[in-house]
Amino acid sequence: MRKMLMCLTCFILVMSLATVASADLLVHYKLDEMSGTVATDASGNGFDGTINGNTNWVAGTVGGALEFTGDCNVTLPADAMGLYADMGSVAFWMNADVPSGIYTMFWAGDNTTGGGFGQENEMHVHIESAVADIWIGGELSFFAIADPNVHLFSDPSKGTNPATPPVDPRLVTDLEWHHVAATWSAGSTMALYLDGEFIVEAEYESTGYPLNNIFLGQMGGGTRTYVGKLDDVRIYSNALTEQEVFNLFENPDSHVKDSSVAQPQEFVLYHNYPNPFNPTTTISYQLAKNSDVLLTIYNQAGQKVCTLVQEKQGPGFHSIHWDGRDDAGQHTSSGIYLCRLQVDNKVQTKKLMLMK
Repeated sequence: MRKMLMCLTCFILVMSLATVASADLLVHYKLDEMSGTVATDASGNGFDGTINGNTNWVAGTVGGALEFTGDCNVTLPADAMGLYADMGSVAFWMNADVPSGIYTMFWAGDNTTGGGFGQENEMHVHIESAVADIWIGGELSFFAIADPNVHLFSDPSKGTNPATPPVDPRLVTDLEWHHVAATWSAGSTMALYLDGEFIVEAEYESTGYPLNNIFLGQMGGGTRTYVGKLDDVRIYSNALTEQEVFNLFENPDSHVKDSSVAQPQEFVLYHNYPNPFNPTTTISYQLAKNSDVLLTIYNQAGQKVCTLVQEKQGPGFHSIHWDGRDDAGQHTSSGIYLCRLQVDNKVQTKKLMLMK
């Protein structure tokens, strides 16, 4: 009986760890190099990061870590990664003191001018600085430009409006190591986790922009830089579950097998970008395997406007531009259109808005 219980326990443990191993790992920076200006991607995908400015190699949670001094960053090869604001996750270990200003650990957007909470399409994970009657200083935050914008923070009892007095904040600026995870999934939720625990979530409707600029340690415009340590940074193309986040926290060294990025279990049709658009927009999607793909545009009357893709395609990310013309090459009128993606015998659709 004891042997059977031990086997059952091992089986459950293996299955729980495998849930993270099967996630769509895009990049994994162990930050164990201890020298040089390259953050090596251990995922097997080759998305090495470039370390810029004055950083220090220090001891981390497991192996080494990178210490940011406020005038440095890590630039990721975001164009090649194919990450979108529609779905993804970032997770890392951090160690910081009380900030003198907003400290940015992770920033991603479709530009290089984003400075925080403006009109630029961006999302970021940062530490709040002290503001009277709003922030004690040291609260963890996750913000995204969306429809509407979403701002999560590690003081969920104060409600959804950040411009209200603190209630019961959890702070991350005690010079101790903390595990942070942020997830986003269009049509579902954005969520924030701290030290393996779910903190807060909110409904999330993405506007579909690509995250083709990604930095560690600063915002897109080079502002609100980070002072502190980062270790074991991972980015996924899917939204991790609560159990997967907990496994990352509990097993920082052995829970994920570093291998090539896993393919999605289902194909995904992302929101087009920009939307509304004039005159062109980009439609992107992800395939799990070799598939027969049919991508078509329909008007509100259900009439086919044009066929954009009709071929067999391999797994991974794909994108195509639509210039608002029909199959005859004629410009279509302003209005709402339906993008229909058929992969083998399954279908997903998204609405597009052409405004002239």
